[in-house]
Amino acid sequence: MSPQSPVSQTLYAQLLEEASVFKATIFEQGIAGSPYLNHANGYAYWYWQVTTPDGKLKRLSLGRDTPETQALVDRRKTRKAEAGDAITALRATTKAFVASGGMSMESAHFRVMEHLAQAGLFRKGLVLVGSHAFTALGNLLGLRWGSQLKTSDMDFARAQGISLALPGNAEAIDVLAGAQELDPTFFAVPQLDHRQPSIAIISRKTRIKLDFLTTHAATETDLPRNFDDLGIAATPLRYMDYLLGGLNRRGLVIGTYAFPINLPDPARFAIHKLIIA
Repeated sequence: MSPQSPVSQTLYAQLLEEASVFKATIFEQGIAGSPYLNHANGYAYWYWQVTTPDGKLKRLSLGRDTPETQALVDRRKTRKAEAGDAITALRATTKAFVASGGMSMESAHFRVMEHLAQAGLFRKGLVLVGSHAFTALGNLLGLRWGSQLKTSDMDFARAQGISLALPGNAEAIDVLAGAQELDPTFFAVPQLDHRQPSIAIISRKTRIKLDFLTTHAATETDLPRNFDDLGIAATPLRYMDYLLGGLNRRGLVIGTYAFPINLPDPARFAIHKLIIA
């Protein structure tokens, strides 16, 4: 373990500020794709079309060609341009941060997190734990670990019932379907007991695995807990309530650019690792 240079720490502070300011723009729907005007039955209709990573073309109908619809198309074009400028600036700062000694995530892992973030996963109150959190906390604390732990697992945790407290959380997402848009080889890992729901998904191609965890009370069973708003279940683990019970920190997932994510309190993270070891 060694401290990052003052330059790295300054660049991280700048990166955190830029990522926080531009987060809404980057992950706002409509930044990907382009407008498309189609003529049918003597009328013109506007669509917003997007090519998914698996090569499929999706079209969202914006309505018949009217001044109001044209204004909507212009707003989407403006958002897309603003998002492009934001990501360009973030990429420049991120490149400088990593070049100065900051730690980053493997590109394949970053693409998965980026795609799920755009789908709304991290608006659901999840906290990044595991080895990726270890790297993110190192950057947050201005430290560089002697050897970065590189695993194929991504671990996410959320306390029971927290989804009820999140504003606008009525809109559910499907974690598996979202991951399959990026990589169709993702599948739900079956349990030994086929009656129990899956608690993880994994890619046959990259072997990247996403595990979901939740809190465990002494009086509760070890059975998986369903996260209905995510379309997946989570493994209840003892002492997870301690890890998630502190003041969560705002850190960064860093790859080709950076975006904010929830991290556990660094002190609780370290003590929790000692307990479970």
